Amino acid sequence: MIIKDNTKISPLPDDELINHKEKKWKVKLPASYREFLKENGGAIPETRTFHGEEDKYFIERFLSIFEKPRELPMYSNLDISVVLTTLDCRLISDEDLVGVELLPIAEVYSGNYLCLDYAESRDEPSVCVWFHEDSDDFDPCVETIADTIEEFFDMLE
Repeated sequence: MIIKDNTKISPLPDDELINHKEKKWKVKLPASYREFLKENGGAIPETRTFHGEEDKYFIERFLSIFEKPRELPMYSNLDISVVLTTLDCRLISDEDLVGVELLPIAEVYSGNYLCLDYAESRDEPSVCVWFHEDSDDFDPCVETIADTIEEFFDMLE
């Protein structure tokens, strides 16, 4: 995947910060996504469109992980934890779940998010689009896009 020049947001996350977030979220991020975060946090890809079953989608920007997002007010809404807090119970189907079910990783046009979907596996998430207008508390509406993050990244080449 090619990243647009000067679109990465510093500071980029390191292994220590990513490990901390994985423990907090109770998930394991795919190795290729961890590397992507460390190299391209918050970046905008050159190829921004991808296809679902019936629709074409457009990535506004990938999200990142910041140690102190409040110290970056211009970018705090691009922090995964901030987005998780904002969307809260609209991203899970089980109110007793500890950890995350859908982990937003990119803004998709018109308020939707590209997510890692951990509903079926805590170690090997699929990739989906989460629809904000169609989701309710404990009833997220999603469309699966790819079985793996690597398959999704290939869509953007």
